[in-house]
Amino acid sequence: MAQRFTYLSADDLIAMHAAEVPGASLLNLDRVQAVAAAPQHTFDGEDLYPTLALKAAALAYGIAQGHCFTDGNKRTALLVLPIFVGMNGHKFLMGESDLMHVIHDVASGLMSKEELGAAIEQAIVGPPDDYC
Repeated sequence: MAQRFTYLSADDLIAMHAAEVPGASLLNLDRVQAVAAAPQHTFDGEDLYPTLALKAAALAYGIAQGHCFTDGNKRTALLVLPIFVGMNGHKFLMGESDLMHVIHDVASGLMSKEELGAAIEQAIVGPPDDYC
């Protein structure tokens, strides 16, 4: 049976950012919409990000690298990642300092989206991959 995922909308990302970084503002709505849609992308009918870890990586990478907001992009990625994993029935067990280091590496261009996905995969625990 195919996995079903719950996704965050652009409005969700904007609201989370506003709560995390009061006073900062939206820099580019189109980028936020693209980032929110990224985990759902397909090519030729195939999911580009078929696992929860890869979907979470696409989302966090887009936020950290995408400069969607005037300030707080890394903080927003830090916030969104465990929420996205949790809303899909799993726990995210990467320590805060490790997660901060990972997101900093992503934002600095030192970590690829694929490497981020592998790091996230190691930190996800919960139901089997074939849950519905």
